[in-house]
Amino acid sequence: MRTHDHARPQEPAGLLASFKRAAFEQAVTAWQGVRAGLEKRFLQLRNRLNVIGEYTRRAGPYELATRGEKLAERKAEQARPELAENFRQVIEREKAAAIERNRAKIAERQQQRQERTRMKQESIEELKQRTDANRARNEQAERNRLEAAGRQAAMQSPLDPAQKLDVDQAASTQAGNVAKALNELGAKPEKTKEERAKEILDQFRAKKAKEREDNDRGRGGNSR
Repeated sequence: MRTHDHARPQEPAGLLASFKRAAFEQAVTAWQGVRAGLEKRFLQLRNRLNVIGEYTRRAGPYELATRGEKLAERKAEQARPELAENFRQVIEREKAAAIERNRAKIAERQQQRQERTRMKQESIEELKQRTDANRARNEQAERNRLEAAGRQAAMQSPLDPAQKLDVDQAASTQAGNVAKALNELGAKPEKTKEERAKEILDQFRAKKAKEREDNDRGRGGNSR
């Protein structure tokens, strides 16, 4: 048919196309008739091949007996009835074994699918546990850092660096003046004058700290 399709008459073209039109149509008609005959013969051969295939193939485990198996069974019963019965039993056992194999494959696929689902679920749970553990460690580290910073701040002076510098400078100046006056008077020994200067410095720092607390308390009251 493929060769016949390639042999289809070509439609005339050019100045003499009209004169060749009648011959072309006759050739096309003849070509179509031959092709129709080829198609009919092809369908007949295909149907015959299907019938032959039905007689030659074996039925599957979930199918009924094919035409060929039924014909073979009838011929065997006519010639050797006992052989036909044995043959029938063999076929039934083979079908039962094939069904069991298919069931085993189905059960194995189901088990593998369940195993994959379980492993996937375990992976999700493990990932969630690791995420929670990392979050807990990070939170604990942050709490420890804040607590350490709080302890360090509590151990330091309540004044900020600028205020502390001003207070220390003023206290040192005043302590220096007091020490100078004591030296000029010569009323007390050097060690006693140093202790007196330290006492004055501590009093000055306490006074400044109290003033700062009062100022902070006043600002807090105004904000409310």
